[in-house]
Amino acid sequence: MTAPFPPETDLDTLLGQWAAAPVAGAPVDVAAILVLPQERETPLRAVAAWRPALMAASLALVVAVGGWLGLADRFVPTTPIEVAASPSAEAGAGEADAAFALVFTPTAAEEDLI
Repeated sequence: MTAPFPPETDLDTLLGQWAAAPVAGAPVDVAAILVLPQERETPLRAVAAWRPALMAASLALVVAVGGWLGLADRFVPTTPIEVAASPSAEAGAGEADAAFALVFTPTAAEEDLI
């Protein structure tokens, strides 16, 4: 068990003494403050700052897409490319029907709901 704090270390007492202590204020020269330039609201011109960048990006996009569309026919292969598939990869008609029926046939519980 701890002993109670002595009154000189009681937090409430210390805070009360601090709040009651006199505060030495610094002199404020109001005339010097009023002579300084005052802050004024700036006009909303920040939006116009990004317009040149937006126009440059738009032009770059138009040039890039136009070049891509213009050169697309040059890269079409002249001979068709055939990809050989293994026979096991090709599903027969019966296998495709069985896979479709397995996925899309409702169960008995689903049939009762319908």
